[in-house]
Amino acid sequence: MINNQHLHDMYTHDSLNIKPYKIAAVVAVIYLLLGIAYIYVSGRTVHILSQTSFDLVKYELYKGVGYFAVSSLALFMLCLWFLKKAQAREQSLAEHRSMMIAADRKAMAGVFASSVAHDMNNVIMIMDYATDELDNSCPSECNKDIRSIRRGVSDLKTLADTLRSVSRYDNLQSIENFDLVEEIHKTIEMARLHQKLKFCEITYDSKKKILFRGQPSLINQSILNMLLNAGDATHYRGNILISLEEDAGGVVIKVHDNGVGIEESKRDLVMEPLYTTKIDGSGLGLLSLQACAKVHHGSTQITDSHLGGACIELHLQNLFTETPEPPQMDMNSEMSNVTSVVNSEDHD
Repeated sequence: MINNQHLHDMYTHDSLNIKPYKIAAVVAVIYLLLGIAYIYVSGRTVHILSQTSFDLVKYELYKGVGYFAVSSLALFMLCLWFLKKAQAREQSLAEHRSMMIAADRKAMAGVFASSVAHDMNNVIMIMDYATDELDNSCPSECNKDIRSIRRGVSDLKTLADTLRSVSRYDNLQSIENFDLVEEIHKTIEMARLHQKLKFCEITYDSKKKILFRGQPSLINQSILNMLLNAGDATHYRGNILISLEEDAGGVVIKVHDNGVGIEESKRDLVMEPLYTTKIDGSGLGLLSLQACAKVHHGSTQITDSHLGGACIELHLQNLFTETPEPPQMDMNSEMSNVTSVVNSEDHD
């Protein structure tokens, strides 16, 4: 977490200790005294060594060349020292600016997620009321459609809860026992109806039944976003392979595609909040992966796929083997600290 006073002290520490006029004056006086001493000593030495006028000219030439050689070396060392120090300071400032930007992006993502979740709940309330009215006024043959609408409303509620969990990185949703293989199969069947995936060839390399303890809705949303990302990469008509592998104490979910791939230099950035390479992208699609990994004590990784594109990996720990709760992060506190840093820079 960024502390405003610490950053302010860090940026101003050097400037408080360095007094440029005093240092410049001291250097100039030292240079003057050394020059006078050199002229006096070298003049006396030349006078003693010179037997003829030719010797005098020769020694004076040596004295002049020696003076400029030593002066040039001293100037080089002085400039090198100052430039090295300036370079180190600039690098330090750049690193801390990057830290502030990263904290600001995370805080903004949390605030944005909370805002979207709040607005979604408002719309969901209206949909709930409208569904109740339909249930009361429609004939019995519409019951199946109404049940489908209610299920969609329930899924929207789950998404709103997921957004709130992203904004606070806490464990808001219930932990359940379920068959992970079956849950992924259900998510794939739903994903096939999406406009970005309906023309893609999706293959599921399913394994035996895997009893898993975790948050199924968060895992389903993460897998859906991984599939949609693969659909974008293949221009909605490519080959997508999703695999599930058991790992020590957990599982690894991999989504391969035969798209253009992701440059290695951008793989860390892709997982950052608000970062996107798409013209109409929001940079929030893969945030659910980070939230899912946080809750299940796992991690995310992007590698090359044997299909020719990218492979997004989601490593999850089975909570049957995990006892500690996931760490919490107070996004409101972080946002307050970032805001105070920005205000401090404006005043400076």
